[in-house]
Amino acid sequence: MSKTSEQLIKDYKKSNVSRRAKIVAKAGFSTEAEYLASLVKGPKKEAKKTIKTSKMKGVFYVVDVLDASGSMMGGKYENSKRGIVEAIKDLTARNDVKYSLVEFIDSFKPLNKPITNASPKDINTSSISFSGARGNDTPLYHTVYNVINGLQVNKEDKVLINVYTDGGDNGQYSNTQTTKRAADLIAKVQKENFTVTFVATEGDLRSIKRDINIDDSNTLATANTAEGFEASMVKTRSAKMSYFASADAGQDVLVGFYKKDGGSY
Repeated sequence: MSKTSEQLIKDYKKSNVSRRAKIVAKAGFSTEAEYLASLVKGPKKEAKKTIKTSKMKGVFYVVDVLDASGSMMGGKYENSKRGIVEAIKDLTARNDVKYSLVEFIDSFKPLNKPITNASPKDINTSSISFSGARGNDTPLYHTVYNVINGLQVNKEDKVLINVYTDGGDNGQYSNTQTTKRAADLIAKVQKENFTVTFVATEGDLRSIKRDINIDDSNTLATANTAEGFEASMVKTRSAKMSYFASADAGQDVLVGFYKKDGGSY
């Protein structure tokens, strides 16, 4: 027997943060407010129509870029990994997504068995070869540059790159030339069809926005703790659903991923 709206609301309010995000995403809504409002108003059908009525003519390329340096070891890494897996499950509702996963440390070479431009429906999330956080360096800008430079997309496609890190750029690739190369490429693609976002500590975000011109509205400051990264992954999953809803409606999604009022380069 189907549950009443009152029962669904009651169950939702009893759930923890991670479970709530999963409920909202599974129902096809981008925010908690939209989901609860749908329960009050009646059957939740509107959000399910977005794919069929999408104004998108191309493909969505979604790339998660995860810092696997030693400082991420423990809860920060595990919660990020869990959030990524749940977000991949969210994407299985769509037929127009090509998904990639990159972990980085010391050099751009991915540590895990790469997932590249895969259909989310074809990914066995229980057997993704996450590497585990280890090592010292964080070749952040070098990695982001190579991820962007390695994508071949058409002008009607949209690209969403989500970067998760707890450290500033450092290591053998950390130099002015590498930073400038990344900054120039990001500045170019952000004006076209790429949305580049960062989850990082507040101090690191200040450096990132200064160095590579990431729009403030595409950044999310996280506490440098396991709990901080868990909350940030929940927020990112919700933001992804909102991103798709906006793109389906033909709206601009280059900025405003985390903060809807946008910002400036």
